[in-house]
Amino acid sequence: MNISVVVVNWNGGEAVLKTLRSVTKAAGEKEVWLVDNASTDESLEKIREEFPLVKILANRENLGFARANNQAAEKAKGEYLILLNPDTEVMEETFIKTSLYFQSHPKVGIIGGRLENEDGSVQKSGRRDPTVLRELVYYSGLWRYHEKYFQARFDFPAGLDWEKDRLVDEVSGAYLAIRRKVVEEIGLFDERFFMYYEDADLCLRARKAGWQVVYVPEIRIKHLQGQSAKVLPKRVNAWLIKSALVFARIWYPYYQYLILKSFFILKGLLELGKLQLNDFLGRGNKEDRQDAKRAWGEIIG
Repeated sequence: MNISVVVVNWNGGEAVLKTLRSVTKAAGEKEVWLVDNASTDESLEKIREEFPLVKILANRENLGFARANNQAAEKAKGEYLILLNPDTEVMEETFIKTSLYFQSHPKVGIIGGRLENEDGSVQKSGRRDPTVLRELVYYSGLWRYHEKYFQARFDFPAGLDWEKDRLVDEVSGAYLAIRRKVVEEIGLFDERFFMYYEDADLCLRARKAGWQVVYVPEIRIKHLQGQSAKVLPKRVNAWLIKSALVFARIWYPYYQYLILKSFFILKGLLELGKLQLNDFLGRGNKEDRQDAKRAWGEIIG
């Protein structure tokens, strides 16, 4: 078996069905794994009905993105693993081009492709490693005052040619292809990450082990960003921040981790104060306020 495709679903709705349709139509020898994280939107039932050849692992609870991918990776047989978000659509030649690139570049351990919006415009991917300064700028909202400058400073150098292959620090988990040999050497995702940052951590571990991480624009994928995040946005925000702290604890000097942790505690206390005031004044939706309180409580706690 040359390629194993892994898709993790959590209330993916119609988007995950489109993903699987594109995967099954794509050329190349492959097996397809679908891990469902206790969806409640009937998407799992529709997947079972429409895709009888897809291998399904159905969890009784939401185990998170990292752990769910690991579940399928342990059972998959492919020489190359392709981890695919449930809000993506691959092209007919995507898997073949991925396989051929691995075969002709033996030092490459991880590949990310050109992520595109529905209109074909490019989504920037292949960013630099996170730093504590970048996190403070991003989560404080300072980046909004000079977006181009901060993107060039922390994420993507100015003047990049998005039509050329290049070595990168990390690729997006929306489409992440990895050699089985790399997984055997360093493992796949660190399960301390429930959702988010697991791709950055994996790419950093692969590079430290001597493997190259590359962005390859001829490998094209359509990506509708953040479909799962729309289901429960406040809780997803908590997962994002908690994963940022896990990444900081693993990779940053301890004093930098403490700076970031203190920042999030202060931010959380301010947000909880605003929510309490809105409760008193009756502003906004009460259910949304309660969900936001629970999310910030998870972060601070």
